[in-house]
Amino acid sequence: MSARIFISYRREDSAGYAGRLYDRLSERFGEDQIFMDLAMPPGVDFVQRIDEAVASCAVLIALIGDEWLSASGVDGASRLDDPRDFVRLEIESGLEREVDVIPVLVDKADMPRPEELPESLALLARRNAIELTAARWAYDVGRLIKTLEGVLESHEGRLGGMRRRLGRLLRPAGRRWAAAVLVLAALAATGLAEIRSIAGDEGRSVDTIKVGAGPDGIVTHAGAVWVANSRAGTVSRIDADKGRVTATVAVGRSPDSVAVGSGSIWVTNSADGTVSRIEERSGRLQARSIPVGRRPEGITGGFGRIWVVNSLDGTLTVINPLTNRPTTERISVGREPRDIDAGEGALWVTDRDGAVRRIDPALRRPTRKPIVIGGVLRGIAVGAGRVWVANADGGTIVQIDPARGTQRGDEIAVGARPNGLALGADSIWVGNTDGTLIEIDPRTRQTQGDAISVGKHPVGVAVGEGAVWVANNGSETVTRVGID
Repeated sequence: MSARIFISYRREDSAGYAGRLYDRLSERFGEDQIFMDLAMPPGVDFVQRIDEAVASCAVLIALIGDEWLSASGVDGASRLDDPRDFVRLEIESGLEREVDVIPVLVDKADMPRPEELPESLALLARRNAIELTAARWAYDVGRLIKTLEGVLESHEGRLGGMRRRLGRLLRPAGRRWAAAVLVLAALAATGLAEIRSIAGDEGRSVDTIKVGAGPDGIVTHAGAVWVANSRAGTVSRIDADKGRVTATVAVGRSPDSVAVGSGSIWVTNSADGTVSRIEERSGRLQARSIPVGRRPEGITGGFGRIWVVNSLDGTLTVINPLTNRPTTERISVGREPRDIDAGEGALWVTDRDGAVRRIDPALRRPTRKPIVIGGVLRGIAVGAGRVWVANADGGTIVQIDPARGTQRGDEIAVGARPNGLALGADSIWVGNTDGTLIEIDPRTRQTQGDAISVGKHPVGVAVGEGAVWVANNGSETVTRVGID
């Protein structure tokens, strides 16, 4: 059995249960199939280690006890609000990678509500939970094992289906093409191939470029592509013509989003509460730590300023690029804002409540009522007289009329949990968490052609330099899809 089970727990409230459960599951599935208490040798990137372990699993068990939600650090702050908290990282990784996450409530603990959780964990509250009690231990664990057996069987079925589909694809192409695919896969696994190219749908070239750990935000400009590597604490510059990394710039912790403005590349460092500035032509770091708010995420340039949304503060920070300093004003933009874009005479911000807010850049405050879409919004792009938003919960793209401030038409179905989007000259490009890229015609509101396979867990999408560029958070790569 290739599937694996990951047990996530807090020592303070469920260590005893975790140990007993580990023993019982090891008896049923084999000790080598259970992850618990990952070994972390000195010098290891613990974020990357957790991500790799969770990515290899079919199911993650989230043990939740009385102190799971209320646990605090030495500073008294909630541990779940800390992006470096092990439990948060484990469950975030499981939810983002669409691993089956099963909440297991220990001794009648309450299931946390969505509003009690960080945005990245909100989907946990929608998962059906199983109770685990000392009084009914054998019965409760038996129920859990039956659930796990079903999940693992389904997982094996999906893998088998993928193998069969791959076999059907290889057979018509002949042995030489199949051998070439295997050679490329082997090179990728050993890290010897920086860029790999195959023929994509409709004759498009599809190239894969190795970057840093956890690529996230991405932007194109003036012959280059810039991508923030969230787990590496770096930004990679890719030569768009050569398709290779030409510079790697160390920034802050957990860089998230990137933007272009005033001849520079700007990146939010979500774990530091700062923004870094990189000179575009030279790739030289101009400012590493411009203070903004708590957990800055989205960033954009426009109207002579740099605009940053701070998720934990619910605020918008304005940076003057002439001084590299933020203004003193605090602009409230909703609960846990995430993404921002500029255009159509305004700034547009998404928040945790599934709403989009229009910010007047001159008045520096929201105008009109929030546009409520609902769900989990994972990307926003403004252009061609429209505002486009990705709704991950609905698997759709939503169109907003900026003049009226209302949703326009029905939502457009695109696939499994869209996680980013970008506007091209004639198309909207959407990255889905199932590893596909979708093209939409904005005039007909219809998808164009077949889905294009990219990397694992695509996040950021950018259009420019004759291609669509997709940051694949789970495979440490950027995919280039030619569109010229």
